[in-house]
Amino acid sequence: MVGCAVGGGIEIAWQMLVEGKSLACVDWLSVAMSALEGCVGGMGSSKLAKLLKKWFGCNSFTADTLVHTENGLKPISEVKVGDKVLSYDERTETTRYQPVMAVIQGEQRYQLILITLDSGESIEATAEHPFYIKGKGWNPANGLKVGQALQLHNGTTVVIKEVDTSVRLEKVYNFTVANTHNDFVGGDGVLVHNAFGDDRLPAQKSQKGVTQEPREVHMDHIIQKSKRGDGSLSNGQVLCRKCNRAKWDN
Repeated sequence: MVGCAVGGGIEIAWQMLVEGKSLACVDWLSVAMSALEGCVGGMGSSKLAKLLKKWFGCNSFTADTLVHTENGLKPISEVKVGDKVLSYDERTETTRYQPVMAVIQGEQRYQLILITLDSGESIEATAEHPFYIKGKGWNPANGLKVGQALQLHNGTTVVIKEVDTSVRLEKVYNFTVANTHNDFVGGDGVLVHNAFGDDRLPAQKSQKGVTQEPREVHMDHIIQKSKRGDGSLSNGQVLCRKCNRAKWDN
């Protein structure tokens, strides 16, 4: 039964969070089929992996992109788990070194965005990799415009001079940063995120009269809202429902 619930639950999450459907427009036949697959084969875990990849894994940089680490600039293709990279704390507006928790590689045909800065440097990223625009926040690479100012590691900015798009087979790299989930790339040190899309966690509400499975997957706040925790991905973690409730019992 747990597999059924997880399979169906992940299918609903996939349709709403990735495909952008409202609850009223969910394809319930697909939900039923995913629930059945979850019962017999644990297929919900596969969908969960795809969902997590959508949030954390599919946005990357080309191999020669420089990353600001504790030991100086390093090509992203050489960054390893345990390396410490310079990262930005959005709550305190300060920088500090944070450990790399996982590294990600992919090779396929990507839409790549080449961003040329007025400093003369160029950075190439997959289309939806988030960059931080000073005064506006996170924006995907394919939404960047000439004249916008990107935030740098030292608190100053650099202006976008040119944006070019190409589609080609490429091996790309990314990694997950502990706690703050961002880092600085390029010699200039441009602030970029290691996650896709909206930097907010979707609220999850229980339904009256519906008993949820204890192992149902929840996105949960690390720091509770009552303690001034926000809804950013850097304040999020994946927990089962039972694990989530246990936090409140301690």
